[in-house]
Amino acid sequence: MINKLEKVTRIVQDSKLNSISNIPLVITEEHHHLFPFLVNSGLKDTLLIHIDSHDDLEDEVLSKNITLQNYYKNLKINNFICPLVYLEIINEIIWISPFQKDSEIYLQYLDKKFLKIKEDSHGKIKWKNFIIKKNDGISLTTENDIKFGKQLKVKELKKNFGKYKKKIILDIDSDAYAKILYGHPDLLDLIEGLNPGYGIRDWKKRCNETFKILKSFPKPSFIGFTKSQGKEPYTPTNLVDEIQEKTIKKLYKLYN
Repeated sequence: MINKLEKVTRIVQDSKLNSISNIPLVITEEHHHLFPFLVNSGLKDTLLIHIDSHDDLEDEVLSKNITLQNYYKNLKINNFICPLVYLEIINEIIWISPFQKDSEIYLQYLDKKFLKIKEDSHGKIKWKNFIIKKNDGISLTTENDIKFGKQLKVKELKKNFGKYKKKIILDIDSDAYAKILYGHPDLLDLIEGLNPGYGIRDWKKRCNETFKILKSFPKPSFIGFTKSQGKEPYTPTNLVDEIQEKTIKKLYKLYN
């Protein structure tokens, strides 16, 4: 797999390929840049562990030429998962978001019955069994974005996934730990006034709590880390290198 993925780094700008105990570790600037790596990974019917402050489950993606190397340029950071399900690379998802008002990290599980695809007359693929609830472009909460699948408690993970037999894709977006907030200025001012540094404060704690959860799963077959540094960065630029360094150190400790 490593040799195939090395070729993809020549196509995707600013991407890097490393490995941890023979597990490929791909680092990208934007989340949808992972798409060609996963298409070339040879993986099928996997569980995606998606660690992100956003679900990234938007749809309405063109199915034409979907497997071409440069197809990822037609995608966005919030819709790259849908075509991976369409290609049967992913058939289960656990979304883990450390940005949660309650004491526990937010966990959402979607199995095969939810992750079904339909194709419309315009050649676009869409989810068949659910509709994403829009949040008016304000990225403040996570748990209100989608209401489908099964919301999990942390204690359920080890019981249900500790002996998981299928291959696992581990996908970490740096904005899971620290993020820039976008939305209506008045609302953002209010949030910042009530919770100074909301998008940045306690990011190390969020990272540590996430890795406690990852101990519940077997080793993944593929790891992706996204810096979220596109035209509209979602991770504070002054923190992203520190977040990357801390995350990768924890990955080495967990999987070596």
